[in-house]
Amino acid sequence: MPLFEYRCARCRRTHEQLLARAGAKPEACPHCGSRQVARQLSVFAPPGRSAAPASACAQAGACPASGACATGACPLGA
Repeated sequence: MPLFEYRCARCRRTHEQLLARAGAKPEACPHCGSRQVARQLSVFAPPGRSAAPASACAQAGACPASGACATGACPLGA
């Protein structure tokens, strides 16, 4: 099953969901329960290469307070 990333319109946090197919309806946001979630564009990054310097996470506010790194993988590639 493919893994898709979603962003909640209410709390603006991101989360991942396994769906049987691309057209399947996503579940509610696990953080706030809202059903207003939008699928995000997934980008490929080769292993071992950083898409952004480590300081970019802190500058962008992506880690850890936003919950974007809840899976242990930084969305900015740091």
